[in-house]
Amino acid sequence: MTTDHPSPSTPNLLFRGSPLSTLHAPHSTVLITGCSTGIGRVTAQLLAAHGWRVFATARKLEAVADLASDAITPLPLDVTDEQVVEML
Repeated sequence: MTTDHPSPSTPNLLFRGSPLSTLHAPHSTVLITGCSTGIGRVTAQLLAAHGWRVFATARKLEAVADLASDAITPLPLDVTDEQVVEML
């Protein structure tokens, strides 16, 4: 059975016929929160696979350290800390 949906193990797949087909954006940068699991993690991998520069964040750096690559910079970020959010 084939699927049109990417899985976490294959982040370079695109949804056929969807707006995701416009993901190619060399020299674009994005900061994504919640990259330790789920949608945030897969989004970081997907965008990095399509030329984006990604800052992948989570409360604990250890949770995103494995994402480190030329395209992904893992960072600790707790969005519940108002002082940290104001510095962004």
